Formats: sequence, C-alpha cells, structure tokens
Amino acid sequence: MHKMNFYFAFLAVMVAMCAAAPQQSVKCRDNSGCPDNEACTDSICTTPCLYDCPADVACIVQNHRAECIFG
Repeated sequence: MHKMNFYFAFLAVMVAMCAAAPQQSVKCRDNSGCPDNEACTDSICTTPCLYDCPADVACIVQNHRAECIFG
C-alpha cells in the first residue's frame, strides 16, 4: 500500500508539472539537449504533455515522451 501512495504522489507532482506553463528558455537541437521530462519542440525544451495529450487528461513524461493516462 505504501508503494501505491508513493506512486500517486509522484503522479500528482508530474501532472502538476505538465500543467504548468512551459519554460521557454532552454534551446535544443534534439531531445538529448533537454531534461528527460521535456522534449525538443521547435528548438525549445518543453513538456510534451502540452502537445500530445488533451488538457483534461493526466500525463506522465518519461524519456522525452508523454504518456496520456485516460480514465
């Protein structure tokens, strides 16, 4: 049960991070120039949740890819 609570706390933090406005200060050429929780989009590191998942769906970013969590 403790691991499940940790997972949901982690998920809540990641959802909150994805819902935040993108910080458009890091320039990049590809995903390797961005942190793992961001992707290179139009030469700027941003969260892929903004582009890959509907706004009302939870999202986790792993290895530069958005995972939309439906239901």
